[in-house]
Amino acid sequence: MASKVYLGTSTWGKQILTIESGKVYLGTSTWGKQIMTIDGNKIYEGTSTWGKQIAVVDKDRVFKGTSTWGKQIAVVDRDKVYEGTSTWGKQIAVVEDGGRMSGAVAAVYLLLM
Repeated sequence: MASKVYLGTSTWGKQILTIESGKVYLGTSTWGKQIMTIDGNKIYEGTSTWGKQIAVVDKDRVFKGTSTWGKQIAVVDRDKVYEGTSTWGKQIAVVEDGGRMSGAVAAVYLLLM
């Protein structure tokens, strides 16, 4: 089953991404353009791990770049995604039927792309 990412604070918001089997698609279905790939705790731009690594995830924290030495851009708390270094930040997305990597992808899309 595909995960869905919605802009804002609820699933009533606009669906912006669909995630299935480590592939991230723009829009409401897997028929959309693939824009990112998930491999373990790493997120790559493009259709494979040969693309540029744009983020890494450590527990609930999302970091820009290739290591946790990079700037922290977001926090994933269950199905909610917050900008910044804590859940006190602005909520930017909600994930339906997905885990922390789906939330991390939402943060990367909204904050880095």
